[in-house]
Amino acid sequence: MYSEEDHSYHSHYSEENIYKLAYKYSNQTFEVKECDSFVVFISNENKHVPMWKQRLSSNDKEPVLWDYHVIYVIPNEDGEAHVIDLDSTLGYRVPFAKYMKETFHPDAPLANREHDQLFRVVPADLFLDYFASDRSHMVSSYPNYKQKPPAWPTIKGHKAETEMNVEKYISMEEQEAEYYGKVMTLRDFMEMGMGQQ
Repeated sequence: MYSEEDHSYHSHYSEENIYKLAYKYSNQTFEVKECDSFVVFISNENKHVPMWKQRLSSNDKEPVLWDYHVIYVIPNEDGEAHVIDLDSTLGYRVPFAKYMKETFHPDAPLANREHDQLFRVVPADLFLDYFASDRSHMVSSYPNYKQKPPAWPTIKGHKAETEMNVEKYISMEEQEAEYYGKVMTLRDFMEMGMGQQ
C-alpha cells in the first residue's frame, strides 16, 4: 500500500499530481481495481470553488478559492471510499464522508450560488489513457508561467489524440466522449461516494 511519502507533488498542478498518483495505484492491482477508483475535477462555470482544510489557507476556518482542483477517490481493502487530496490538511486517504463534510460543508449552503461546486468524475483507467497536458493553460505570456511547472515531463496518455485536453476536464459542461467522465452536483457526488461505504 502506498503512503503519503510515495507520491510526486508540485503545488498548483493537482491534475498532474493525481495523474502520477493514479498511475502508481494502477500498478497495485492486488490492492485496488482501476474501475473502482476515480479522478475527480472540481470546478464550476465561474472557476471559483471554495474548499476548506487546504494547505494554502492561512486560516483553517476560511476556504481556498480554487479555479479548479483535482482529487483521487479510491476504495480501501473493505471497499469503502477514501479521498486523496494532496493539498488537504486532513491527511492521506481520508474517509469519504469525513473529507466531504470538512472540505465542502454540505450542511451549510453557500451564500453565493456562483461558488457552487461541480464534480467531473472520471474512471481512473480512462483518465490515465486519455489525459494530456502541455501546460499551456498555466502560461500567462510565453515563456512565463502563472506557477512554476514541475520538473517532470509533460503528460500524454497513450490513447490521447491531442497534446492538450485539460480544459475539457476542467469544464463542467458535459462532453461527448465517455473518457471525460460524468459531471455531478455536490449532492450526487456525495451519494455516489457514500454508496461505496
